[in-house]
Amino acid sequence: MIDRKGERAPEKNQFVFGVILTSAVFALPAIDVQLAWLQTFIPLPIFYYFTLLGKRHGTRLVGTAIIFSSFVSLFLGSFKIFLFSFTFLPAGFVLTLAVKKNDNPVRAGMHAILATVLCLLLFWALIAMSEQANPYLETREELEKSLEIATESYLEMAKDSGLPLASQQELQSLFKQLQHFILKVFPALLLIVVCNAIWLNIIVGHWLLKKKSLSPWKEYREWKLPEPLVWVIILVAVGLLVPDERINIVALNAALVVGTLYFFQGLAVLSSLLARWSVPQVLKVIIYLLVFIQAYGIMLLAVLGVADIWINLRKRSDNMA
Repeated sequence: MIDRKGERAPEKNQFVFGVILTSAVFALPAIDVQLAWLQTFIPLPIFYYFTLLGKRHGTRLVGTAIIFSSFVSLFLGSFKIFLFSFTFLPAGFVLTLAVKKNDNPVRAGMHAILATVLCLLLFWALIAMSEQANPYLETREELEKSLEIATESYLEMAKDSGLPLASQQELQSLFKQLQHFILKVFPALLLIVVCNAIWLNIIVGHWLLKKKSLSPWKEYREWKLPEPLVWVIILVAVGLLVPDERINIVALNAALVVGTLYFFQGLAVLSSLLARWSVPQVLKVIIYLLVFIQAYGIMLLAVLGVADIWINLRKRSDNMA
């Protein structure tokens, strides 16, 4: 139903379902910490309902959900975690605006990532001023403690299983190196979480809006990163070769983040090739599962994404068809 202002007025059932869904995404992580992963999907209902219903009806739906979920979080959960959810909120509006401006999905994603990072920094700054604590360092310390507990647990299991002493020492050394590496790239891991969250929201949002014929974007297999981004790879390679540990650490963190972005492009290349070769749907699912559960598969797709810059694999597949 279209109202006087040309916006799509929601039906009562649609409105109620939208409020419940959006409220759940906001409130459940505050009620149960194990559901914290839902916070990464906060941009999705904003993106979807504002694009589907327009500014006025979208504001009414999302506003009702926020008010309802704030009361639930205040009485049943942690209001601090609920407030943290708002750091992902601007990304939904950024994606909505991108659709209206007909920006390409890659540009929209970059802007949404930037908006989320800025909001996270602002939230951490406010927490630091109010509680006289550094949230970043506290999170890092918690991660370090978790890694130490996991290391001790695995070493105890190795000892109980009768593993030779020399092998136990090698395993302990390996765990220590892994722990040191994870702490070294902790900034990149945080940014990768944001990148993955925005990517998932764009993919799912595009799929939902496409079903309503409201997404202006092409199929995912045609999405491509801007070519100038390859200069970041060159700078990263130089940074890793410079005999300075601080520069090496910065370059390593940058390499992981850029590698994640090119993994997304590599996945688009793979999707294009599978579509071009008319691979059956069941086999596609198996291939995607193998890629995601194997670390080598993820790295291979990242390399495939970089290679697509120079070789243009998708164009070659079109020419060979």
